[in-house]
Amino acid sequence: MTTIETISLDKSFHLSVLKLHTSPVITNADLYQILLDLYKNKEFEGVKIGKILKDKPDDSTFRNKVGLLEQNGVLTPLIDNKAYVISGKGNFSAEQAGCYLYLFSNLCYLSAMDYHGLTERIPKVIQIMIPSKETYKDLLHEKYSDSDIEENTYLKQRSIEIRKKIENKTFQYYKSKNFTVFKEIPDSGGVRVSPIGKTFLDMLQNPDECGGLSHVIDVFEENFEDNKRLIIKEFDKNGKAIDKARLGFIIESLLGISDQKFDEWANKAQRGGSRKLSPKDEFSPYFSERWCISINLERFEKYGTRN
Repeated sequence: MTTIETISLDKSFHLSVLKLHTSPVITNADLYQILLDLYKNKEFEGVKIGKILKDKPDDSTFRNKVGLLEQNGVLTPLIDNKAYVISGKGNFSAEQAGCYLYLFSNLCYLSAMDYHGLTERIPKVIQIMIPSKETYKDLLHEKYSDSDIEENTYLKQRSIEIRKKIENKTFQYYKSKNFTVFKEIPDSGGVRVSPIGKTFLDMLQNPDECGGLSHVIDVFEENFEDNKRLIIKEFDKNGKAIDKARLGFIIESLLGISDQKFDEWANKAQRGGSRKLSPKDEFSPYFSERWCISINLERFEKYGTRN
């Protein structure tokens, strides 16, 4: 009599989590999808799964199976009952966890500066850019079909904001209406980060989130030449008129670097009530005729004229 080889659902779920999921961090959406696929296929690596009749696990069964993996030490809760660490998958950084757990996200501001090696400051806060609720819904439906979302209801809760410390670092999230999805950095363990040009644009637009304006200007002074093409391209495409004026004035003043794009921007510059080098400080009697901007930082006064 021939014995038909089978494997238990518990064991196949256990092995699937270890073999199929590459990240050391896993969410309920991931776990449910793995279990759902086992229910649909009713086999694991060509071996029939015994005692599985339905095509979809109910919520109590899913919770039970995840609970067994916790009891066996395969999973360790990371974020309440929403995310877990898989035993034996290796260590992970706070940056990797932040990017993985929020489906559409990227490191931004000082965290991006640190990743790109633009600052010597060591961030104690992981800064993560995420889309607005409306944009997030659109992106979710672009990535998954309606049937996928209907079958795996945990996909609606796929993205998780971390409210605890990892590697003694806290997390801060920023929502953007004009969110851009960036690709993972190769061999980074899943890290996504704003590109060099975007990072420099963010520095001038949000200096307080990037170590303060004085630090931002120092970073531009030290790193502009090495990244000139990418920075100018980003500012030209996505920068506002005031961003271009601030960049052009700072680079021409500190580094003496000229560029055709600077001339184009300067020719379009117009006087305006909010045109200040430092957005937070009061207007100064020192002024740049070329850039139509109030030079309200003392270290730059020598590069302008006094009204």
